[in-house]
Amino acid sequence: MKKYGKAVIFRVLFDAQCASNGNKRVLFVAVLSGSQCEPDGNKQRAFDGNKVVFRAQCARNGNKSLVSNMNLKEKISSDLKNALREKKTVDLSVLRMLQSAIRNKEIEKKKRDGLNDEEIIEVITSEIKKRKEAIEEYTKGQRQDLVDKEKSEFEVLMSYMPKQMEEIEIREEVKKAIQEVGAKTQGELGKVMKILMPRMKGKADGALVNKVVREELQKLEELQIREK
Repeated sequence: MKKYGKAVIFRVLFDAQCASNGNKRVLFVAVLSGSQCEPDGNKQRAFDGNKVVFRAQCARNGNKSLVSNMNLKEKISSDLKNALREKKTVDLSVLRMLQSAIRNKEIEKKKRDGLNDEEIIEVITSEIKKRKEAIEEYTKGQRQDLVDKEKSEFEVLMSYMPKQMEEIEIREEVKKAIQEVGAKTQGELGKVMKILMPRMKGKADGALVNKVVREELQKLEELQIREK
């Protein structure tokens, strides 16, 4: 227990039960004495006075999760242990590979304190890209068994990514970026992508963003032709 001025922040670790509710996950959190829980998407924050005392997340493994303030690296490690205990072979294989990729990146960047969540997302994004490319190649080669394997690994990796933006949301961001740089032709795609991609990092597929930018610039070109 640590004191910060008048507030007392408790670090809490306990099991939470997850239940299926249509396409939504429901997190049941034990209410602490003197605390109030407020829903926040699939997360809950428990408050003691006005201070956040813990954040609960509904884990993807099984129907139980540990509730803590784990960062992404810790969550991957925890999920790997669960996968080993529950004999989830696909999860286990992917998470071991992911831990190895994270360690390699830490060595490459000389990060003694480890990668932060944003940097780990970059590693995961790279692994997701590899799976997409493999799925495309195996589909061409009519190797459905390998396609299914890559898709299973892809799904595990995607579970650690931030919520992905819908195409309509991407299009709105694209329009704003086009307006900011004053782009009017497809030849200016690079200028738009340069300011857009840092904003969309980890939140949207790069290929989809590129496609939407091209479509919006093409519309502008066609509009200019009609106005002549």
